[in-house]
Amino acid sequence: MLQKRVSFLVVQIFLICLALSRASARPEIGIALDGAFSSDDPALAYGAQAALRWGSIGAFVLVEHNLWINFDTRNKVTLGCLNVAAGAEIFYFGRRARSSLAVGSSTLLFDTALNFRGESGVFFDLRPIGIRFPVFREQLFVVIDPLHLVIAAPIVGDLPLVLPQYRTTIAIEVVL
Repeated sequence: MLQKRVSFLVVQIFLICLALSRASARPEIGIALDGAFSSDDPALAYGAQAALRWGSIGAFVLVEHNLWINFDTRNKVTLGCLNVAAGAEIFYFGRRARSSLAVGSSTLLFDTALNFRGESGVFFDLRPIGIRFPVFREQLFVVIDPLHLVIAAPIVGDLPLVLPQYRTTIAIEVVL
């Protein structure tokens, strides 16, 4: 039931972005590869994002692998979860800054004592401000999200498995 609600919300975000876009504006496509680390809980993430933009707004999908680091066991790095989401973004300050919100699913990639690999829950990513530095014309950017909130919750049942993270992310983005 929860996954249906999340899917419905993702579709709504995308449709709102389409409705807000100007019909005459030629859309821009952005593709990014990123890496992130959590500043509070030990975790790393890497992933990709594809965006469709109209002027100062856009819609995007992201896929990321969230590795969890545990210093209490021999397996210091666990597979963590796979996060897939859709979101909306808005640009300002001459398209040098952006804010975004993404919602989707988080899938557990390893067995725990209580849960099995493959179980899915929710994913949430709020980026209040990211800075875009042009490297080559207006086609290649280094993007830095200095601090954003990610909640990866692959298990949302009786005993939830939720990992809130305050992350810093660095990405390379190509605009087509």
